[in-house]
Amino acid sequence: MSLPFKQKEIYLGLAEIHGLLRVVDQSLELEYRVKDTTLGFLDSSVKSCRIPLRIIDSVEVEKKWFSGKFELTFNRIPDLDNPFQLEGNSLKLSVKKIDFEKAKSFRSKLMYEILERKLNNLDEEEKEEYDYHKRDQAEPRRTSQRNNTNGLENMLREE
Repeated sequence: MSLPFKQKEIYLGLAEIHGLLRVVDQSLELEYRVKDTTLGFLDSSVKSCRIPLRIIDSVEVEKKWFSGKFELTFNRIPDLDNPFQLEGNSLKLSVKKIDFEKAKSFRSKLMYEILERKLNNLDEEEKEEYDYHKRDQAEPRRTSQRNNTNGLENMLREE
């Protein structure tokens, strides 16, 4: 599933970005091209960049009068290609009114992937913690005993 998007006001209003969003291998892929808004002659080749799902905090979709807004909020600033404009820690994209329902279902799918990844990470951490405690219990406990001649000696140490 892919979602068409647009970002306006690039290069001081001289260009805009048209592209597609899709989820690929634990990342969000932005495939795009930059178009000239003044004369329409300049049109870049198709480029793409990826944003790892682990740095996406939330995804919001908002309906406007003539279009929709698709906003990605990050917990780290992503390494995006030059033309994209971030506002703080978020990337705001426009979606056509026709594609608004598609944007809502894409948001659901994207949030599902993000949450699934977070749950897998929690499961792995819990398993590591369980293995650590299990290993800790398997090791023999060290006890000490007071010996008048040598002070404290470890009972497990071989003399």
